[in-house]
Formats: sequence, C-alpha cells, structure tokens
Amino acid sequence: LDDNSLAGLFSLFSGTVLLSFPLIGCTKVLGSACVAMRGGWNGLSGLDFVSRESSQVPSTFYADLQCSFELCHALKCISLYKSHLGVDGAEKFGAALESLDGRNLIELELGGNCIQDRGVTCLSQALLRCNATRLEHLRLSRNEITERGAVQLAQVLPHMVGIQELVLGRNRISDDGMSTLAHVLRDLPSLTSIDLRGNRVGSNGAEWLAELGKPSATTKNGCDASKNESIAPIHGTCCLSSLTALDLGYNRLGPGAKHLRVALGQCRELTDLDLAGNEFGEEEGGMAAVCAVVGRSPRLATLRLGGTKMGDAGAGQLAVALEGVTALRNLSVNSNAISDRGMSVLLAVLELASSSSLETLDLSFNRIQSNGCHDIGHRLTSFRRLTRVDVSYNWMGPRGTEVLTQALQMRWGSAAPSLLVDGNSTYGACLEALAAQWREYGWSN
Repeated sequence: LDDNSLAGLFSLFSGTVLLSFPLIGCTKVLGSACVAMRGGWNGLSGLDFVSRESSQVPSTFYADLQCSFELCHALKCISLYKSHLGVDGAEKFGAALESLDGRNLIELELGGNCIQDRGVTCLSQALLRCNATRLEHLRLSRNEITERGAVQLAQVLPHMVGIQELVLGRNRISDDGMSTLAHVLRDLPSLTSIDLRGNRVGSNGAEWLAELGKPSATTKNGCDASKNESIAPIHGTCCLSSLTALDLGYNRLGPGAKHLRVALGQCRELTDLDLAGNEFGEEEGGMAAVCAVVGRSPRLATLRLGGTKMGDAGAGQLAVALEGVTALRNLSVNSNAISDRGMSVLLAVLELASSSSLETLDLSFNRIQSNGCHDIGHRLTSFRRLTRVDVSYNWMGPRGTEVLTQALQMRWGSAAPSLLVDGNSTYGACLEALAAQWREYGWSN
C-alpha cells in the first residue's frame, strides 16, 4: 500500500487508533498517518514501536515523528521500549516531543534505551515545554539513570500531579537519588505504583522512604505548613496511603528495611510488594518491620521475599503476619534457608488464610528434606486454585520429589499444578554452599 492508500484506511476510523509497528516500518506508516491527519483525520491516540533486538532507528524516524506530533491533537500513548535510542536519540526525541500538544498524553514508555542522565535531562525539559501535565504512566527502566537523572526528574514530576505509575527499575539510583525523589513523591497524591527494582538504594535511602510514610504537613492549597506557623496543616494524611504496588527488589536495603514499618505504615491498599534480594534477615528488626507491613495489608495479592535471609525464625514471623491476609495469590520465599519445620509452620497458616486464593508458590533454594515432604504435600492439597509450585534446588532427593508429585496427582489427577523439582539430588547441601559463595561475591545480581 502506498501512503495515500494507508491514509485512506486510517480516515475510515472515527474513533481513536493505536498504531503498532516495528521501527523499520515507521517511515511508511508515520508518513501515511501524517497524510491522513493533513486531510482532517484526528483519530491517532497512540504510537507503539514494537521492539526488535536487531532493529536500528531509521535516519528519517525523528523527522517523521516530529511531523506526526505537530499534526496530532489526540495522542495519549507513546511507547518506544528497547528501541536503541541512546543519549543522542533521546535528545532528538525530546526535540520532536516539544512540538506535541502534550495535554492529552497519559502514557510514556521509554524503558531499555540507555538514555542516561543527559537523555533524562532533555526528556524532562521536553515534557515541561509540551505541557504534558496529565501524564499518568511514566516508565524509564533500564536507562542507566543515576542520582543526577533523579534530580532532573524531581524537577518535572511535581507538574504531573495526576501521575499514577512511576517505573525507574534497573537503573543506578543510589541513596542520594532516593533522597531527591522522596521529597517530590510527597506531593504526588495519585501515585499508586512505584518500581525501583534493581537500583542501589541502601539503608539511608530506606530512611528517606520512611519520610513518605509520615503524615504530611500541607494545607489544602498545597503550601508547606512547616514554613508558616499561621497556616493550619492537615495532619494525618500519609503521602503513600493510596499506594497499591511497591517494587524495591534487589536493592541494598539490608538493616534499612526496618524503616519500611514507617514508610508503609498507612498503606492499607497495598496489593503487590516485592522486597526480594535485599538480605535484611532478622537483624535490627528488618524482618519484623516487613511482617508488620504485611499484617496491615489485608488486600495483599503478591508478596516476593526471596533472598532476604529470613530462615526458620523469619518464616514463623511471616506466618503470623499472613493470618489476616486472605486474598494472597502469589508468594515467593525462595533462597531463604528455610527448613522443613519453618516451611510447615508457614504452610499451615496459608492453608487456613489463603486456601481459596493462592495460585503460585515459590519455595525453591531452601532446605526442604525428604522427611518433611509428606506434611508439605498434604498441606499443598488444600489450595484449591494452585497452578504452580516451585520446590527446585532443595534437599528432598528422589524420594521427596516422588512424595510431592504423588500427593498433587492424587488430589488433582491430570489437572495437577505444575511442580518444578529440578536440582533435588542428595547433593543439595553442596549446591547451597556454592550458591552462598556466589552471593558472598555479589554474583547473584
């Protein structure tokens, strides 16, 4: 089809249209869309450039993009995930974005582009200049952003008072960057989802998060009451009270996890919590603080606590916290050195609280032995919606895996949940010792 034929096709749609195509085809499709828009069509609502690992941005891409931005007045969604932009591409994209009337833009996905701090600076300036104040979803994962980029984001985020989702996972944001972001997040009451997975947030960064859990001292018009004694503050409003999803997995919280008790103390709507890989264990109240948060989150549906060094004692604390959580669907406690005893205590509580909701259970890389498989297998049969159980790399041996397999098959027959049992030879202790050496040298990340 030539440009005019595609333009005619577009003009048939009076509603909004999301164009989804690989970057290699952008010249033809964007050009056709521009022809249609010049003819009066205003149906373009989104651009989704499908990721191709081998694709490169064509030389005419940014000119075509700027043309479509200038003509389109209803664009709501732009997705350029893993599109090889880089720093230079981010600058060109920012320049094109400035020609867009961004008042209708609600979703921007630029993850996996390595735009770095300089690219974030250009993007932040462009978002302000195009008046993208109604943005609800901003996704910037895998872009090598450090605290300098966090400072740039902190300058634009306050203008997006309706933002609901902020994704900054797998970057290089440290405690200083977290400090900068924390001050800004206080003023975003609509924020429901924060993804900071795989960054470098440590104990000090967790302490800054705790500031978000404290009641704000702002007035109805948003003024800082702490700076003016004549203004009556509105106490009791928690900045994270509307949060439903928080991903802090694979950071460096360590003992700083104790601050989560305050940071998430008022999050009654929390449904998804990921703290995996932070190794806070039982020391200095880290596990106790996390369990306090879990116990106050009755709507929790997904909980990931793998690689936190909880051990049997932590599993017992978690069991107590889960007694009031009746909607749990996904639980991961892998890589925690939990033995048969700790696992039985945990499953006994889950059996009573979440028997009708639990769907996936990750118990891999623990210390389940063959002697405990009868009790564990019996308890697993109580979960009516169970679809997947991972017990790989434990110490069960062939006999233990056979016991679990038979228990599930007797309960569900051919419809038994998927059971992962890899690595359960009698050399489980050796495997765990090797894994411990890997973790000591930081290779697990």
